[in-house]
Amino acid sequence: MVGLPRTDPFSRPVSPDKPAPDVFVHLRIAAFCAGLGEIGYGKILLTPQFGPRQRFAAVLTDAPLEPDPLFEGNLCDRCMSCVKDCSGEAISSTETIKVTVAGRELEWGKIDYDKCSKAFCGGRRETNPFMMTPEDEAGFNQHVWTAQKYKIPPTYDYGRAIEGASGCIRACMVHLEQQGKLKNAFHQPFRRRKPWRLTHH
Repeated sequence: MVGLPRTDPFSRPVSPDKPAPDVFVHLRIAAFCAGLGEIGYGKILLTPQFGPRQRFAAVLTDAPLEPDPLFEGNLCDRCMSCVKDCSGEAISSTETIKVTVAGRELEWGKIDYDKCSKAFCGGRRETNPFMMTPEDEAGFNQHVWTAQKYKIPPTYDYGRAIEGASGCIRACMVHLEQQGKLKNAFHQPFRRRKPWRLTHH
C-alpha cells in the first residue's frame, strides 16, 4: 500500500501580524498575565482567593480587550513547604528557573518532571497502598510517555490512590491557610492531622 502525496498545506498560514500558530498555551503563565495571581516557588499559580486550588482554561481571541493589571501581592514567601513535602523530591531547593513575562521577572524552583510524574501517579511505596508486587513497582515507575497503558486504567477506572501533589498544592495550601492569606477559608483547617505515609519492611 502506497501513501498518496499530500497536496494541501498542513495548516493555513496566519496573518504576519498575528502570533505564531500551532503553539501550546501555558495556562499558568496566561493566568498570571490576566492578573489572576502569582507563580509560587513550586510553579503553581496562586490566587488570593484560593491559593493553589483552581484549574484554568483559556479562550483565544483577537478581540480588542482591555487587559487587567498584573497581580500585585506576595502570596508565596518561599517557605519551601512545596520542596519539603514533595514525595518525589522533584522540586529543587537550590536551582531555579527565571523568565521575564510582561516586563516582570518570574522565578520558581527547577522541577524534575520525570520524578514529579512518577510520584504523582503512584510511583512511591510510601504513598501508594496498591504497590504490592514487583510488577506494580515497575509499572508505576515507567517514564510518562511509556506508562499510559499501566497507569491510566487503575488511576481512572477504579480509583487507585495517587500521591496527589502533596508538596506543590497541599503543603502550599496548608501554609497559606496558616498565614491567613486566603480570602476563601474553610470552617475547619485544611489539614487536621499529619499526612500518612506507609512503612515497608
